[in-house]
Formats: sequence, C-alpha cells, structure tokens
Amino acid sequence: GSANNNGWENSTAGIGIWHAPNSDRNYALRLPGDGQSNQRAELAAILLALQTNSKDDILIYSDSQTNLDGICKRIKTWEDLGWHNVKNTDLLMEILALLRTRPGTCEFQWVKG
Repeated sequence: GSANNNGWENSTAGIGIWHAPNSDRNYALRLPGDGQSNQRAELAAILLALQTNSKDDILIYSDSQTNLDGICKRIKTWEDLGWHNVKNTDLLMEILALLRTRPGTCEFQWVKG
C-alpha cells in the first residue's frame, strides 16, 4: 500500500498484491473510500491478499512494521477492549475474521520499503 499526500485530507492511496508471474490474483488498485493513508492502504493490501488466497498457506510481505505489529501482537487485545481508539477497525476486523477461519497457515514478514 502507498499514499500520495499521506496525512493530508486530499491523500490518495493504492494497493498492490503479487502472487506469481501472470497470475489472475495479481492486483494494482486504487484504494476506495475516505480516510486514505499509507497505513490503510497497507491493511487493504493484506486483506486482499487473504481474500484472494483463502485456502493455501500464504506468506505476506509488508514494509509496514506498524501494521504487522498490530496484526501479530495487538489485534486480540484491541478486540478484547472493544476496538477503542484503533484506526482502520473495519479492515482489522475483516483481517482477523479471515485469519481465524482460513484452513492454510498465514505468516507475515517485514521487508524494507
């Protein structure tokens, strides 16, 4: 995920996921909706990767340590506390639901952006 004018009201963001050469599951898309930011775009990309690979084992690369820490270390606590003061809750809740129900494993790895 990436955003132009990140942190400003006129920010526009996009997402991309890559599965394999010439895969019909490779995407480059404009992020829809309001509140566009690089962090929201990163979460949307993670969500799309999970949605387009719902059964197989998956390794998701992201350059957003903030989002990886949120998903891997904090998401259960956020849920237990009612998602208070957590941004992008809609995406995080969908990610959590998919992680809980998918039959394949899911690993996350940080990469330098």
